[in-house]
Amino acid sequence: TKNFLLKKDIMMLDLLANFNWDRPVYFAITTGDDAYIGLKDYFQLEGLAYRLVPFKAKSPDGQTGYVNSTIMYNNLMNKFAYGNVKGKDVYVNHDILRMCMNLRNNFARCADQLLREGKNSEAILLLDKCIEEMPAYNVPYNYFMLPIAELYFKLGENDKGKDILANMSDSYTEEADYYMGMKKEQYGSLKNNSQQAVSILYRVNLLSKQYIPNDELTAQIEENFKRLEVEFSSKPQ
Repeated sequence: TKNFLLKKDIMMLDLLANFNWDRPVYFAITTGDDAYIGLKDYFQLEGLAYRLVPFKAKSPDGQTGYVNSTIMYNNLMNKFAYGNVKGKDVYVNHDILRMCMNLRNNFARCADQLLREGKNSEAILLLDKCIEEMPAYNVPYNYFMLPIAELYFKLGENDKGKDILANMSDSYTEEADYYMGMKKEQYGSLKNNSQQAVSILYRVNLLSKQYIPNDELTAQIEENFKRLEVEFSSKPQ
């Protein structure tokens, strides 16, 4: 908790003290908590911004902002433009990659809310849109794809969930093997990267065992994870 107010905070407090909910007030999702001046409990998520609402807006997923699935679905499916992220031979820089992580999280949150509301067909269309607009060949699958894979399984789209897990297993196994093959002096500065790769493989392994326990893919994922877990444990920490 900070013990001071910046000019922008005073401006926002003055605005809130003198308006009558006749115009919407939005906060970007990419700003830090300090910018929200203690209003997070009154946020409704509609896309890349939180809308201030005059009621407690708790989300069942524990993240900031209650998901208004109707508005957010329309924004993600019909209003947002995703540029040329899915174009072949396109260079996607780090800034765009970070924004894609925000978008993937939002796709997952909206699809999860649609599932809670029994709107399964809309949830599947939304997840398909996410995969289409931010394909793995330009935006490599990472931690933020785990909820999307799990949602596919919950929605009965097992093949789509398996495709994500297979992709992540292959890429993170390859990455972890690269780190494990490093000499001690090289590995020391990258052990956090190695730990992250093994941690994500742990989550991939859990999901595959939960949703496709008898599948050949699950056996392969578990074999790779257990091998790398042993190798990671034997490395200097």
